[in-house]
Amino acid sequence: MLAAAGSIAAAIAVIFSLFRLYEDVSRQDIYYECIETTYGERKDITLPDGSMVILNSCSRLRYPTKFTQQTREVRLQGEAFFDVAKDPDRQFVVSAGQFCVKVLGTAFNIKSYDMDEITSVKVDRGKVQIEMPEATMRLSAQERVEVNSLRGTIKKRQDLYETAGWRKGCLYFDATPIQDVARELEREYNCSIVFQEGQEFDNLISGEHDNQSLESVLQSLEYISGIKYKKNNRHILLYK
Repeated sequence: MLAAAGSIAAAIAVIFSLFRLYEDVSRQDIYYECIETTYGERKDITLPDGSMVILNSCSRLRYPTKFTQQTREVRLQGEAFFDVAKDPDRQFVVSAGQFCVKVLGTAFNIKSYDMDEITSVKVDRGKVQIEMPEATMRLSAQERVEVNSLRGTIKKRQDLYETAGWRKGCLYFDATPIQDVARELEREYNCSIVFQEGQEFDNLISGEHDNQSLESVLQSLEYISGIKYKKNNRHILLYK
């Protein structure tokens, strides 16, 4: 009888010790890595699970040095291309502005700059689930969702253009507000662009520019939109 009671007590002690050990492990501090890029800069990042990220200019990625057993979560400000390592037991979650993108293993691009009018997610391979305050939707390969913060619109569409062409130095605009175009040129070419006071600029710009100089892009912009420019070193004035 006493032996049985002793065995039960020993078993309880072992269980309690294991619980304390699990509790101590779960309470361990989580350390984070923060990678940033400046104007005209891009960085390749390998995450703890082997996922690959290419961070575009003027962007910031924050992630734990070790993912938990339940999930893989990162936070993005700006733009990045993700090639996520497959792990059926752990979702990969990217929080970026109003987007929360959840996947298991796929490749996609997120563009979410604070000052831009349009933010977007484009899927290159696989499927993703996107959660926003206004809606939840799923995207498959070669599909894009765009959110216009100024107009309050959400547009999902097919996009056959190469995902994240910026990785190869290509600028691609598809009915992009001229203000967003200017901000992208600033990030890409490390310049300052201002609009002439007292003039309205509501142009939507479409076009593709492969590894062109800033001067060439500005000339093309003038040709397709009629918006002229004055350039003084890295300072540019757009006017009509």
